[in-house]
Formats: sequence, structure tokens, C-alpha cells
Amino acid sequence: MRKLQFEFVRPELLVKSQFEKFKKVPTVKDNFPEKIISFANKVANMVTFLLSCGSEHHLKNPMLLEELIGKIPPSKKFEWAHYSYSLDRYATVVDFSRWVTESGHVILTSSKTICNFCNNEEHFIKDCAEFQNLTLEERWEHLKECKLCFSCLRKGHKIFNCKTNAILTIALNTIQHSCTTTRIKKPALKNSSKNNQLIIFLFGANGNRIRTLAFIDEGSTVTMINSSLARHLGVSGMKLHPKV
Repeated sequence: MRKLQFEFVRPELLVKSQFEKFKKVPTVKDNFPEKIISFANKVANMVTFLLSCGSEHHLKNPMLLEELIGKIPPSKKFEWAHYSYSLDRYATVVDFSRWVTESGHVILTSSKTICNFCNNEEHFIKDCAEFQNLTLEERWEHLKECKLCFSCLRKGHKIFNCKTNAILTIALNTIQHSCTTTRIKKPALKNSSKNNQLIIFLFGANGNRIRTLAFIDEGSTVTMINSSLARHLGVSGMKLHPKV
């Protein structure tokens, strides 16, 4: 009887059982980001279990951390890499649990209907009349200030990690969403400085050269080129259609 009791109270057996169960947890796919919330709960439960049974040393196990990282989608792995680097120390399972829980909260919040401009809960920013009445420059400033994705206009990720299903195309001088050039206020054009425009020559790997106009934005986090220029120069890249 004593031997049986000993076998059942050995924490390492319980820990091993928990690890085996977690290995069966499916990997979160990029096209199902909402499942990161369920995954975050499982990680948090495992952390609580390890702490409760006196096995907190496993929380610093790099192999366990690597296995957890392997369960998240590629876009999230990139975000985790940035976060863990900012810690300026070796990351632990506890750090990962906190981060993935916060990521889940961001996804949950961004999935709710709320305008990121007027905070109206009846429409998204892409349908906001107030946002559409802004000048093109004012829209860009708002997106950068609120750190919104330039493609889907939501928080929680950047345009390079955006998983919208829309077919995206690059357009340097026609970046607009649900608007026409007549909606762009003329005063904004008069006040725009010529210092942020340069005539440049682009050289492609195919030997082609083209003269074009470049718009310089010191606060920009993305560089874009017109799709026709890209084809002429023989270059390729991610096709984007920012909804601004």
C-alpha cells in the first residue's frame, strides 16, 4: 500500500503525464488565429500545475519552451522572437505564457466590432464616414499613431503579418480606401511640402532603368512601389492594397 501511495504522489509522474497530453495539443494555424486563445489557456493551466506540484524548475526548461513555440503559427513566432529579445535575458515558460495570453486578448479585442477612429461599436473603421472624410495624409497619420495594420485597419499586427483574404495589389500613388480623389481635401495638397518628393532612377536586375517620382515619409514603416514599376524592373514581392 505504501509503495502504491508513493507511485501516485510522485510529482515527476504527474508532470510527465501533463507533458504527454500537451504534445497532443494541435498546432495553431495562421488562418485560425482565434484558436490562440484556447492555446494560451492550456499553457497557463500547465504553468499553474507545475507551480502547484513544486516542479517550477521545468518552467526554465528551454526544450519545453521550444516545444511550446512550435505550437504557434509562423507570424506569432516572429512576434515572440521580438518580445523575447526585448527581455534582455533568457525567456522562460512563464514569460511565454504571459505573452501568448496577451496575444489572445488582442485577438479577442480586435475581433469585436468597434471603430478604431470614432470608437463606435456599430461599424469598423473602413465603414466610418468620419474617417473617409479625412485627407489622405490625415489617414496615414492616424494609422501610424494608433499602430493599425495598413491592410485591414485593425490592431494587433503589422501589414506583413496580416492574414486578410483580400487580393492585395501595390499602388504607391493611389493608396486609398472607399474614396475618390474628389474627397481628398484641396488644402492638404496646397500644404504638402515638395521636400518629400524626389525624382529618382530605379535600376532592375533585368537591366531596365526607369525614371519616377518618389514620396519620402520619415515616419513610414513600409516601402512600397507601383506594381507596373515592379513588373518593368523585373522584381517581385508581397502584393499589398492598404485600405486607407
